[in-house]
Amino acid sequence: MEKSRFLMIVIIFLLILNLGTLTFLFLGKRPGGPRPPHGKEGPAGFIVDELQLNDQQQAAFNDLKKEHQGQMRIMEDSMRIQRELLPDLIVLGQKATADSVAMRIGGYQEQIEVYTFDHFVKVQALCNDEQKKKFKNIIGDILKMMAPPKGGPPR
Repeated sequence: MEKSRFLMIVIIFLLILNLGTLTFLFLGKRPGGPRPPHGKEGPAGFIVDELQLNDQQQAAFNDLKKEHQGQMRIMEDSMRIQRELLPDLIVLGQKATADSVAMRIGGYQEQIEVYTFDHFVKVQALCNDEQKKKFKNIIGDILKMMAPPKGGPPR
C-alpha cells in the first residue's frame, strides 16, 4: 500500500514537471530575447517603414544596402575560407599557423563591425531631423534583427 502511494506521488510529480517543461518550451522566451517584428523585407523593410523614407531616400538606401551586403559577403566568404583551414591545422598540430588563421578571422570580423557602423552612419545621414530622432530609437532593434541567432549553428 505504501509502495503504490509513493509511486503514485512520483508519477504525479513527473507529470506536473513534464507539463511545466512543455509549457515553458512553447510559451517561454526565446534565447537572446525576442527580436523586433519585421515583415518579409527583413531589417531593410523595417527601416523603410519605421523611418517612412520617401522615394529618393529609399533609392539611396537601396544603394547603401547593396554596397553593405557586398562588403559583408566578401568578409564572410573570407572568414569561411580561413575557417576551412582549421581542421587540417588541428590534424597537423600546427598551432602557430592556427593562431595566424584565427587572427585573420578576427580581422575580418573587425572589418564587418566597421563596415556595419559606417553603413548606419550613412543611413542616418539620409534622414531628415524627424527621421533621425526615430532612427536613434530603432537602431538597437535593427542591430538585433541583423544579429545571428544566439547559440549559432551546431558544430
